[in-house]
Amino acid sequence: MVIQYRKAFLLRQFIFGAFFLSFFLNPFLSYSTEYKIIGPSSSVKWKATKVMGGHNGTVSISSGSLKIEKGNILGGFFKIDMNSIVCLDLDPEGPWNQKLVNHLKSDDFFSVDKHRYSSLKITKSTKRKDGSYSISGDLTIKGIKKPINFKSSLKVNKNKLNATGDIVFDRTDYDIRFRSGKFFEGLGNRLIHDKVSLKVSIVGKVD
Repeated sequence: MVIQYRKAFLLRQFIFGAFFLSFFLNPFLSYSTEYKIIGPSSSVKWKATKVMGGHNGTVSISSGSLKIEKGNILGGFFKIDMNSIVCLDLDPEGPWNQKLVNHLKSDDFFSVDKHRYSSLKITKSTKRKDGSYSISGDLTIKGIKKPINFKSSLKVNKNKLNATGDIVFDRTDYDIRFRSGKFFEGLGNRLIHDKVSLKVSIVGKVD
């Protein structure tokens, strides 16, 4: 009886020890940390060009988060408030600034009344030799989702995160055709280029 009890006790100890080692020492087991985006400290700077110059400005990130594991980006999601779009290259007190902003919000461009928010979902990341990241994800504008790839940097300091990304997308992929050479001929100097550049800078913290 004593021998059987001792065997059972040793077996339980062995199972517990094996579980402990596999749980804490297995290199394939890891945990991610979610960083909530601080909207007022983050920014999206946009730039669009045309034959006769171009415009630039900002748009706000309303919410979002990044999941980080051992310094690697596992995923993320950002919600962008298109109603916050601002033009920076025109005099804010002049009539042309608000006219441009209103036009960008119209159905010629982002249809903000119908599609208040755009979004970016990160689905995959690969760390490069130079320490930067190759990011793959989905960019949704006007309810249209398209795959996107871009380069990003990441700095994590305990409970705080800083990340940047340079994104270029084709506006015609999102049914923004106004003065596009793909759809209209004879535009001359009125032509607006299809590529739009975004410089994303985000600050996040552990909630």
